[in-house]
Amino acid sequence: MSSALQRITWIEDAPDIRTIGEISLGQIGGFTLDLCASGEEALARTSAFNPDLIILDVMMPGMDGVETYKRLREIPSLKYTPIIFLTAKAMSNEVAVYHSLGAADVIAKPFDPLALPDRVRGIWRRIMGNRSSQIQDQVRAVLRTHCVALNEQIGTVGDLLDEGLDARDGKAIDSALSLTRQINGDSGSLGYPVLAAAAASLGENLRRLADPSQPMSENVVHESRKLFSQLKAAATASTPENSALYDTNIPSDFLYRFDSASY
Repeated sequence: MSSALQRITWIEDAPDIRTIGEISLGQIGGFTLDLCASGEEALARTSAFNPDLIILDVMMPGMDGVETYKRLREIPSLKYTPIIFLTAKAMSNEVAVYHSLGAADVIAKPFDPLALPDRVRGIWRRIMGNRSSQIQDQVRAVLRTHCVALNEQIGTVGDLLDEGLDARDGKAIDSALSLTRQINGDSGSLGYPVLAAAAASLGENLRRLADPSQPMSENVVHESRKLFSQLKAAATASTPENSALYDTNIPSDFLYRFDSASY
């Protein structure tokens, strides 16, 4: 699924409306359109078409729009594809039902074929904006969790260093090295380059300390304590708001890699 709206599946049993749909969204709007005459036909081929958006008529013989919607959602690749209901029954209570199902929007019949492409693009922009905001909230929650865990990790590294350096305990040094490497990897991935660099520097020093073929000199021990102090200071300064990811606009190409039940 692309970030730009390109491919649209339109599920509509009326041949004349399908023709108008082709003219409106295909020829005027410039979208790549797949027109399905029934819910059964849509279930058979919509996944292979891989649409960015689905327009679904409510009143169809056999499998109606609501049932088709539910069946489409059972297909893994279509579980979060935005679906717009198209209906002549657009009373507020009915529209509320469609939204409660998770519909992206509802377009009432009759519609203006000339205005429909812009209407659909507007809905798409809103969907993408909402999804971006949801993903940013998720990212910020991860950052908050990371900062809480970071304080505990730094405390553990400090305890292990005290044990390892004072008692020349190689096992404690190895454990401190492993945790420092984790801090380096996690913090670098979450937008804390200064913290990651401090962890990398300490890790390199601990690697030398953990090498049984190298003597544990006082200079290396002193340097380890110094580098740990720098790491602790960097961790103290690390808040969710200080992450490079905190205010980053989520690239729309990535939006559909995150699960969400609504739009």
